[in-house]
Amino acid sequence: MAAGSDITPESARQLAEEVLAREHYELERHVVENALLEWLGDMLDPVARFLSKAIGGLIRFFGNIHDANPVLYWLILVSLSLLLVALLAHIVLTFRQALRERQRTGALTWAEAAEEGPDLLEKRARGAAQSEDYFLALSLLFQAGVLRLEMREDRPFQPAYTNREYLRRYETDPAHAPLARLAALLEHWYAGEPIGRKEYEDGADVYTSLRTLAASGGRG
Repeated sequence: MAAGSDITPESARQLAEEVLAREHYELERHVVENALLEWLGDMLDPVARFLSKAIGGLIRFFGNIHDANPVLYWLILVSLSLLLVALLAHIVLTFRQALRERQRTGALTWAEAAEEGPDLLEKRARGAAQSEDYFLALSLLFQAGVLRLEMREDRPFQPAYTNREYLRRYETDPAHAPLARLAALLEHWYAGEPIGRKEYEDGADVYTSLRTLAASGGRG
């Protein structure tokens, strides 16, 4: 065997490769896979047994009701079916509303709004209003108003804040009232109510007041 001083990094690497290539160092892949499957089986077995008992108990319960009172059995079955349909419909509608919200508001995040600045946001809001996307228009005006307040006080911008968190941030500021009005108009859409031209014009007037207060400098 070579002396320790004769071992170079390259020879050490070759020696390690030779050792790892020996048969007793080879990992049996199927052994690892079998062990993993066995572990998963042990983890899922109690759950499977619980579900089996629960489903079996429900089947026996409804079977007893059917034998004792068929009318009550069908009444319960129809009621549960209607409840399931209503639950599924609610899930679908909620998902569609969340998807629509993401599509409409995802076009401009708070971080993107900060990069564009309030002037460009106002321009985008007017364009959205012309396209009759009044919710997006009001969202852009709200963002522009917040950015103007942040710029007025030279405060660090917080892109992770929600609308309500911004309202709390300026709750002692005279600009809180118009800012809250804009947020309230947006809440109509979140509640499933339509936002039309009238709501947008109301929000645009409120934003004008907010912009004036933001330009006045300082808190009242």
